[in-house]
Amino acid sequence: MKYFFDCQTVEAVKNLYRDLAKKHHPDLGGDTATMQAVNAEYSEAMRRAIEGEENEYRREQATAGFEPLRESIEFAVTLPENVSVIIRGFWLWLEGETYLCKDRIKSFESADGTRFRW
Repeated sequence: MKYFFDCQTVEAVKNLYRDLAKKHHPDLGGDTATMQAVNAEYSEAMRRAIEGEENEYRREQATAGFEPLRESIEFAVTLPENVSVIIRGFWLWLEGETYLCKDRIKSFESADGTRFRW
């Protein structure tokens, strides 16, 4: 693993993914190949971190929710710089000047139907 080799927890993987997506997402000046590599490693790193979680409830929640969260993070980092992306547990918060792009935010839907609440 090139990007997530030292991530041991679900929280660490999510936070690093957010930072990598901000840096390498094609809509933000990165390239598609790098973002695809990050996505591939993210899935493996998440599986590894989930297996390491001791709490069975957190493991079940993380397994069910990590793909919609990844999709949401990938979308959120393409928003303008005046919108902050904050991960709190299994919640993704958008703060700042969200009103200016509210229609775009409200139109997002992950593969499992998860949407942002306004």
